[in-house]
Amino acid sequence: YADLTVHFLDVGHGDCAIIECDGHSMIIDGGKAGCSDLVFSYIKELGIKEIDYAIASHPDADHIGGLPAAFHAAEVKSLYTPVLEHDTERFATLMRTASEKNVAVIVPTVGDVLQLGEATATIISPEQQTSDENENSIVVLLQYGKNRFLFCADAGEKTEAKLREKYPDLQADVIKVAHHGSGTASQMQFVLAVAPRYAVISGNNSYNNPDEEVVTKWLVGKAQILHTLQNGHIVMHSDGESIVIDNQHQYVGNRNSDVFHHYYCSSVEKMKAKNKVFYYTREEVVFYGYRPCKNCKP
Repeated sequence: YADLTVHFLDVGHGDCAIIECDGHSMIIDGGKAGCSDLVFSYIKELGIKEIDYAIASHPDADHIGGLPAAFHAAEVKSLYTPVLEHDTERFATLMRTASEKNVAVIVPTVGDVLQLGEATATIISPEQQTSDENENSIVVLLQYGKNRFLFCADAGEKTEAKLREKYPDLQADVIKVAHHGSGTASQMQFVLAVAPRYAVISGNNSYNNPDEEVVTKWLVGKAQILHTLQNGHIVMHSDGESIVIDNQHQYVGNRNSDVFHHYYCSSVEKMKAKNKVFYYTREEVVFYGYRPCKNCKP
């Protein structure tokens, strides 16, 4: 497999993810309008010339406000959105930009598969439109080899229940936690069904997110929590077998020995990739039962 890279951008209280695979790329949401410069420059720095798919998960301003910037940074081939009309200025700007750039606008159907090099992105929700815009969020399951990433936008507990019923095998290595860690989602049954290694929360502490109860649920589900507020941009690489996080982490645990190390410890270089698990705080790695290395003394 060619390398897959997933970038969870630190856009404050909002969502934005950029996915690259085998020379192809996708962007899911773009944060608020104030993040436009960040989205534009990030795409430019990655050297992306074409974006195969831009996904506007739903019309909320903290998801689509900065998305038009992607259309100015690269050539976008298609825009996926759950609705074609919405009474907000930000949505009107997005649709106007797509029209000016001659981008095909598509309302996806559940089951649609978007090919991204060797990776596939499958639309698994919404089945139909409801009065709740958050429950109408486009939910994407990205698969690359054995690795799976689940992007839940602002979907709530009703969507989670439907997904559990329709997809008995919802397990994913990484989940973009729904609604910025709000208590409207992350029901315990859903947490256990997905059972991710990494739970990414995109947002800041406005609106009291993430909810402490939600954080506890993902910890109980044995997920390592990564938060853009604390970690900044979160960049993950997959070779189809294992997932590696860029060196923003401070500690590396060994699943085989239950020992953890500073990321610069010589023992980390000798560790098999499948045994590595990354942590940003000492409190977190100790919470999961790892013992400190006697050499680097983390």
